Amino acid sequence: MASPSRPPHDPFAKALIQQAIGGFGHVETSHEIESGTLVADLWFVPQERRRGDVLEVLSLWRKQCATPCLIEVFSTTPGAARIKDVVVKAGFKERALRDNDDQIVDLHLWILTPGVPESALAGWRARTDTQRWAPGFRSLPEHTQSHIIVLSQLAEVPATLIHRLLAHGGTLQRALDELAAIHDDWARPLKETLIRRRIMLQQQKPNELDESEQDDLERINSVADAFLENLHAESKKLGKKLGKKLGKKLGKKLGKTEGRREASVEVLSRVLQLRLGHPLTDPQRAALAAHVASDTLESLTDKIVLLSPEDIVAWLATVQTAP
Repeated sequence: MASPSRPPHDPFAKALIQQAIGGFGHVETSHEIESGTLVADLWFVPQERRRGDVLEVLSLWRKQCATPCLIEVFSTTPGAARIKDVVVKAGFKERALRDNDDQIVDLHLWILTPGVPESALAGWRARTDTQRWAPGFRSLPEHTQSHIIVLSQLAEVPATLIHRLLAHGGTLQRALDELAAIHDDWARPLKETLIRRRIMLQQQKPNELDESEQDDLERINSVADAFLENLHAESKKLGKKLGKKLGKKLGKKLGKTEGRREASVEVLSRVLQLRLGHPLTDPQRAALAAHVASDTLESLTDKIVLLSPEDIVAWLATVQTAP
């Protein structure tokens, strides 16, 4: 993170932004700029724009990421010195790009902060630019190509929803309520990421959470059950749809019990393929079959929904390496 942050917010912020901008180009989290001493939260390089409409919820991110950019997310409102640190960091990145490619790169820096960094805005003479950007955006002097986004000042419209999920207090609560009311497919990964944030916060000891993190946990808890109910219903619906078709086909061939088991493996393997972004390997499929033999479809569906792709790989590997 851009600030001395605690672990629960850092991977959450990076994962949420990566989900938002991943379809527009190459994203690298915890990007090393110089010999491990300078690390940016996210580094983004756009690819050729795909034709077609972009979801409104992603439209602001697409506009921000029209050029290569660094993205820094503060979990607490920074002062002028912290803003200076990340602006200098962006300068080092631009210099490295020029040295390597012998060309000037139109590199931008986006700084996200939950509250208003009064000293930084004054010290940098940040200005609003309502012709190009929405309320809540500030531009630093033009030669820096740096921008500050005050999350609590953003208009509460669909285009800013993902930004506001990185905020705290009432701004976060209203964004969570908005997300809970959305049942479109694109909202599912966001809900999964927020549930994982809840789990990460719950795993911390109470004295390890600061006041804002405790408040975040309470607010996420207020909508978590609705999120889980929606996610489970969607997985169950998919399972029934595939299971009915596959179970009937496999049941005739293998017998009713074995047919249901094979159908469960097939259903879950397809869901896992969507989560991982690639088909299961033979050992992973064998591991899944072992899990199906010893657990319920409902329990396994919940695991697949809540675990991150990295944790899913590790979960499958526990069976693969078992004697």
